[in-house]
Amino acid sequence: MKIPITTDVQRLAVESFRSFLASEVAPVARLFEGRSLPALKLRELTQGIAEFGLPGASIAQALGGMGLSAETEALLFEELGAVSSVIAECVLGNLLVASALAHLPPGRDALRKRYLPGLLAGRGFGGFCVEQAQGISACPTDDGWVINGNHQWICNGRFADVLITPLPTDDGACCYVVMEREQHGYVSGSDAAFPPRMTLSNVRLSADLSDAQKRSVAHVLAGISAQRR
Repeated sequence: MKIPITTDVQRLAVESFRSFLASEVAPVARLFEGRSLPALKLRELTQGIAEFGLPGASIAQALGGMGLSAETEALLFEELGAVSSVIAECVLGNLLVASALAHLPPGRDALRKRYLPGLLAGRGFGGFCVEQAQGISACPTDDGWVINGNHQWICNGRFADVLITPLPTDDGACCYVVMEREQHGYVSGSDAAFPPRMTLSNVRLSADLSDAQKRSVAHVLAGISAQRR
């Protein structure tokens, strides 16, 4: 189903983005069709794509987004998906994580400021563990947790620099924590196998990287469940 263009703003956004995709993204997508797209090349593309509004088209300008309508954002994704579903899935994963960060409660401004700008600029990749893993242990310490275990069903798992994952809590619920690949050393699949598998081995997280309010990210879970990558 083709999304109708209803405003001049949408028409300009779509036409300029379509031109960029044809000249810069489509040739790369054809070159790597059926092969794994290198992370460095993908990062180069996502930075260019970010200049046209993805993944921050509908995120408020005050947070670094473009403040466009959800319909305009959908039109842009439609154009990107027509050129490369692989690249579109990665950018959509970034959008889901960026949206979760944008909707954090006021007390978590530090997390938002730390991670959101890089995602919106296409410099970083965000990932999201879709479901609470079985066999994940989170041992509390004086200033956070030590985490061990394995996780599957990860949106953007192969590329994610920043990962939001649920952890079990003592009361049987869960909280969500933010991890960085470089700082915390989680390991995910390096090829295009589906689904990527993440391994946590004595990963230490400080308490300031957590968001115990599940509702802060619950609104994106339905979309993420369809993007198991």
